[in-house]
Amino acid sequence: MYSKRLPEMYALVGVFCLTLFYGVAMSAAPAFSDRDTNCGGVYKGDSGIVTSPKWPSRYTKKRRCVYEINVLPGRTVNLQFSSFHLQARKKGRCRDWLEVYNGDIRVGGQFCAREIAASRVFKSHANRMTVVFKSDRKRGFPGFKGTYSSAGCGSPVVPRAPWTKNSGNKIVGGNEAAPGSYPWQASLRQYGYSGGFHVCGGALLSNRWVVTAAHCIVNGLQWVVLGDHDRRKSTKAKQTVKIQRVFKHPQYNDDTLVNDIALLKLQSAVSVQPVCLPDPAKEDPAGTVVAVTGWGTVSEGGHTSSVLLQANMPVVDDSYCVDVYNIIADALYGFDKKIDPKIMMCTGYREGGVDTCQGDSGGPVVVFPPKGPAYLTGVISWGYGCGREFIPGVNVRVSAYVDWIRNIIDSN
Repeated sequence: MYSKRLPEMYALVGVFCLTLFYGVAMSAAPAFSDRDTNCGGVYKGDSGIVTSPKWPSRYTKKRRCVYEINVLPGRTVNLQFSSFHLQARKKGRCRDWLEVYNGDIRVGGQFCAREIAASRVFKSHANRMTVVFKSDRKRGFPGFKGTYSSAGCGSPVVPRAPWTKNSGNKIVGGNEAAPGSYPWQASLRQYGYSGGFHVCGGALLSNRWVVTAAHCIVNGLQWVVLGDHDRRKSTKAKQTVKIQRVFKHPQYNDDTLVNDIALLKLQSAVSVQPVCLPDPAKEDPAGTVVAVTGWGTVSEGGHTSSVLLQANMPVVDDSYCVDVYNIIADALYGFDKKIDPKIMMCTGYREGGVDTCQGDSGGPVVVFPPKGPAYLTGVISWGYGCGREFIPGVNVRVSAYVDWIRNIIDSN
C-alpha cells in the first residue's frame, strides 16, 4: 500500500500516480431562532440547491424557513431560481412569500406568485446571502427551486490543455498542464530556504488556507508554493509562503489513513484564485469525470515530474472499490486499509494506466461541470500501487468534510 506522498527529503509524500469538482434597504435579515426545523439550514459549500419544503411536491402550509448561504470570505454569492410558483397576491399583499437578503439588506421586497423569473440572478456584495420563505394557513403551491454558486473561485482564466487517454508519456497516463490552468494547485515543501523539497500537493481554498492530506504533515514541512508550473524555474507567478499553523483532522489515523485531511494556514495572503468547495449534500456519482494534477512520480517507484501534469479519470463505483480492497486485505497479511464510502471516493480505470502516485498526495481532485465553477471533490490520499489494472486510487471525499473545513477556517 502506498500513501501518495514522497518520502521525507525526497517528497515521497504527495506525488500522485497519474496512472489507475441588486438591493433596497427595508429590514435586517431575520435571526434563526424562528426557523422551522423541517426546512432551511446553513449552506457552507460553494454551490448548492435551496428548495421549498417537500419539493418537488407542493409545499406545506404554516412553514417559515430560513436558508443562510455562507461561503468563504473573499467570495460572493450568485442565486438563480429555475422554478418559482407561490400563492398569488391578494389585495396587493403576498400571502405566501419569499425574501432574499444581500447581507442584512432585503432585495426588492417580498416575492410571490411567479414574480421571480428564471433569468434573474441575485448577486451578493459579500460572502453571505439569506433566503426566507413563509407559507400561510392555506393550501400549498408548487414552490421553488434555487441554485447558488460562488463567484471568486474555480474559474481559471487560462483554459486547460486538451487531455485524451494515453496522450501522456511523462506521468502515469497524464500530460503537461497549461501553466495557470489549475491556479489552486499547491506544492508543499520540506526544509530548505524559501522553497525546499517537494513533498505533497495541496489545494488553495482561500487566500490564506490550503487543504492537503493529513499524512503529508511531516517533520520539516515549512513552505507552500503557489503559481508554480516548472519546479526548475523561477517565475513572477510563483508565490512562496511560510506555513503558520497546521490543523490535522482530530480523528486522523496514520495506520488506516481514515480522515486523511489537514488544513494549512499561511503566514500571509496570496493573490491566487482558489478552488471552490463542493456542495456537502451532494456526492459525485460513479462515472463523473475528475481532473487530477501534481508533480508526482510518473510511474510506480519512478522519478517525479518537473512540470505540473494532469489527467482525467472517472469516479469508481463505491461497491467495486470496497470489494477490490477487501480482496487485497484478505490476500496480504497486515494490510488493514478499508474503504469507507462515506468519507472516501475512488477514481481510475479498470484497465489501469492512469492514476496518481507518490508525491501527488494531498493534491486536488476537481470536477469541471458544464456550467458553473470547478469544485474540489477529492483530496488525493492513497492506493495499492499506481495505475495497476483493476485497482483504483483512493481519495478523501471532501463533501464529507465541508463543515469541518469551514469550522476551522471560520474560527481561526
